Amino acid sequence: MKSFFKLIQNNFNLSDDLMEIIEKSYTNVQTPWQKISDITAINQFKILKAFQKHKASDFHLNGSTGYGYGDVGRDLFEEIWASIFKSEAALVRSNIVSGTHAIAISLFGNLKPGDEVISISGTPYDTLLEIIGKNKEPGTLSELNISHKVIDLTSEGDFNYDQIKDEITEQTKMICIQRSRGYNWRPSLTIAKIKSIISYLKQINPNLICFVDNCYGEFVEEIEPIEIGADLAAGSLIKNPGGGLAPRGGYVVGKKDLVNNASLRLTAPGISGEVGSALDFNRLAYQGLFMAPLIVEQALKGSIYTSELLDALGYNVSPKASEKRTDIIQAIKLESPEKMRLFSKGIQSASPLDSHVTPYETALPGYDDAVIMAGGTFIQGSSIELSVDGPFREPYIIYLQGGLSVNHIIIGVISAIREIKKILNKLINFEYNYKCNKKSLESRGLIMKKIKVGLMFGGRSGEHEVSLKSAASIAKTFNKDKYEIIPIGIAKDGKWYAPIDISGIENFSQFINTENQVTILPYPNENKLINIKDNTVVSKLDIVFPVLHGTFGEDGTIQGLLDLANIPYVGSGVLGSSVGMDKIAMKDIFAQHDLSQVKYIGVLRSEIERDIEKVIGEIRDYLEFPLFVKPANLGSSVGISKANSVLELKESLIEAGKYDRKIIIEEGLNVREIEVSVLGNDNPIVSLPGEVIPSNEFYDYKAKYIDNSSTLNIPAKIDEKVIYKIQELAKRAFLALDCAGLARVDFFICKDIGEIYLNEINTLPGFTSISMYPKLFEVTGIMMADLLENLISLGFARCDEKNKNLTSFEF
Repeated sequence: MKSFFKLIQNNFNLSDDLMEIIEKSYTNVQTPWQKISDITAINQFKILKAFQKHKASDFHLNGSTGYGYGDVGRDLFEEIWASIFKSEAALVRSNIVSGTHAIAISLFGNLKPGDEVISISGTPYDTLLEIIGKNKEPGTLSELNISHKVIDLTSEGDFNYDQIKDEITEQTKMICIQRSRGYNWRPSLTIAKIKSIISYLKQINPNLICFVDNCYGEFVEEIEPIEIGADLAAGSLIKNPGGGLAPRGGYVVGKKDLVNNASLRLTAPGISGEVGSALDFNRLAYQGLFMAPLIVEQALKGSIYTSELLDALGYNVSPKASEKRTDIIQAIKLESPEKMRLFSKGIQSASPLDSHVTPYETALPGYDDAVIMAGGTFIQGSSIELSVDGPFREPYIIYLQGGLSVNHIIIGVISAIREIKKILNKLINFEYNYKCNKKSLESRGLIMKKIKVGLMFGGRSGEHEVSLKSAASIAKTFNKDKYEIIPIGIAKDGKWYAPIDISGIENFSQFINTENQVTILPYPNENKLINIKDNTVVSKLDIVFPVLHGTFGEDGTIQGLLDLANIPYVGSGVLGSSVGMDKIAMKDIFAQHDLSQVKYIGVLRSEIERDIEKVIGEIRDYLEFPLFVKPANLGSSVGISKANSVLELKESLIEAGKYDRKIIIEEGLNVREIEVSVLGNDNPIVSLPGEVIPSNEFYDYKAKYIDNSSTLNIPAKIDEKVIYKIQELAKRAFLALDCAGLARVDFFICKDIGEIYLNEINTLPGFTSISMYPKLFEVTGIMMADLLENLISLGFARCDEKNKNLTSFEF
């Protein structure tokens, strides 16, 4: 395998360190692989003997048409299945469209109104929940007055025997056992565990129907569920038993009367399994069944290798490489939506078909959450071929299954890791920053101590309420083992108050009390929060996080005070903050740096008050309707309006003038609104982009914070070349204004010509639950807690850099 791995390294451009882990993982799995090979040999022999016992011949491989009466190939195939699975009967048909369909006919065929079914392995797979129904939806079990209960497994992954006994009643007709984990972080159920619970159930009531959802489990162990007492089992032929060759189909095996009942629901009473033409199905189904043990072996070996490799790279995996397998599924907890997308992209790009396609999450029938799926399979939806899927919900678990060749699985998984590594490599600067910052922490005596973070919020601004929401979100997220949060509330009249209970930040007004009024004195290196009334020290401050949006906070004023006091703080300094706040000054600087923008003009409130008609005339001479009118020094879309006429322009100018002495007017275009987040000081990184699709005519304050009906597409569906260009433009804008720490940079993409326009920069973006800044870095791979830690580190680093400057000069 040395040559194989060398080829992979050269093609994927992988580091020697990563290759060492990749090759070591391959060595480590040889022992569990041998156990899998032994089981494969046993299952292969079993299938061969069944073919020989029933005298399968070439003519059995031919299909039938029409009703399918007398289809000897179909009938013999079902006899072979019954022999292999040790069942009284088998129903194996090409017109069973999926595993869910096979389960559905088993349930509907054997349950009657008033019956009860209990799922004793926890919440069933998403699509099965749709069959069960909740509120008597049409076509569901609940519509037929068939009730359903769920009993979770124990924390150790075993059946809850006592609860099961207590829940079984006279109405209980069927017990459902899902062998595979489904979309759950729980161990799959071994044949030994299933055998034990079935024996227990039969002691309670011998007439209970014990049904096993056998999907993903066939030929993984030496015996199947019917052999250990299950009454009925079902699954899909585009999973394990189809061997990667069966183009469609499903099966039901078990007791003769129960299988016959299922066949009545597949066809109709009086017809049952006597009809059903095979068409071209028989040859591929026979061959696929014969190949199934070998293909399952390949899939299992690939899953074991995936587990070993991802475990070595620090991911939480289930099962571990050394643990016993009872299905082909490997679960990997990625903890990030973007890592889920990247892993899927890596698998897709390593597929024989559609390798050029980028998978995205999408809504699918039968699933509550959007689902991401990847795998260029020869048979659509085949999960015995290499594929991954998973519901798009926390903690973002991806489920890998299948693979016709173990070497293809290895290639696919390494490809997936490479995609994630591309993002992680971009984040290396921040690990470096944090390590470098260790000296800074040592010099401040903060090693092994909690860092006191002064969290400022509120302020004299039209964005006061947004600031409270941001601060509350940040306070909840900080690592309490590393940081002590000192909330400092600034009232709308500009007075400061502390202490404040963290849980009461959003209701800050209740803490306003002259006894709690505080300030920071502009004396260098005092770093103290002082009570004004009695001059006592409320708290020492190691660093300040000014979560102040808008005027008197985001505009350089607070930053100037903190610079005078030489207190480290998060975010841009006086210059970056003040210019980033003033949209007119900002755009003038962007123009000097040749950054493309929509046409704009700035006016003063005094000019409007003196002669508004003249101002309107000057605007119309330079710009065309529609126009956007904004206060130059405010964010969160406060005071912004759209003008389509002279009358609306006049009203908009007056409205914007209520919030600022400077007003900016921009030409409106037919655009997509794109945003990226920036993190860093002199060498920043940029997140993946997001797109805002406002519920109102544009993304105003109501659309942002009140009605919650605007759509945020994160990440935005944009061509990779456009993403790269936007990221580079964001870096240029960030550095042009001498920003630091963080910023959100907003762009327009013209829908008509595809041109990219820089809109504005926000040096202290929102941190609420719906704010773009943290959401964009989350999908890029930095969770909010890590993001805050990086921002603290960057704040210390910038202060240290500034303190290198000499403050005196002697001849």
